Amino acid sequence: MLIPNIELKNGMWNGKIHLEYWNNFFQNKEDIELNIGGDSKTEKLEESHKNGYEYISSNQEELLNLILKELLKQYPILQEEYGYEEEELEEIMPNVEQILDFRKLIKPKRIYILNIENDGIPYIGVHFLCSWDEEQDFGVMLNKDRIIKMGGADTAFLSWIAKNDKKALN
Repeated sequence: MLIPNIELKNGMWNGKIHLEYWNNFFQNKEDIELNIGGDSKTEKLEESHKNGYEYISSNQEELLNLILKELLKQYPILQEEYGYEEEELEEIMPNVEQILDFRKLIKPKRIYILNIENDGIPYIGVHFLCSWDEEQDFGVMLNKDRIIKMGGADTAFLSWIAKNDKKALN
């Protein structure tokens, strides 16, 4: 098996991934759900999927810090876009001074290893539950050490986002 703790069920590869650094940061004991392929059908696991799994496992601290640093930059824009009133703001989307403040506002739900790759490493999506949008959640698409896009949870698994990025690079 190329990737541990994963199985094909109802035409989708799903399992769990244990990321100790993420668990420590979020003070969480649960493993994160793992999906291979995102919104694309995946017949069998490929070497690129294994590379993605190994990349995530080996670079878990760097990946989380990359996401949180970018979120810290984008968060004031998100606050403005969501436009919560003062009394709601403090509870749902309070001001954030440092990365640690996100510990109370987001929680990783699922990691996607997509079928699209760039330089041998597949695009990776991360779906977070978040306090400010319980319907759409929060998602991030990345490749290696680059954030491609942040948005709703669907940002984490939509292959067209990865395809457009790869096309723009070539």
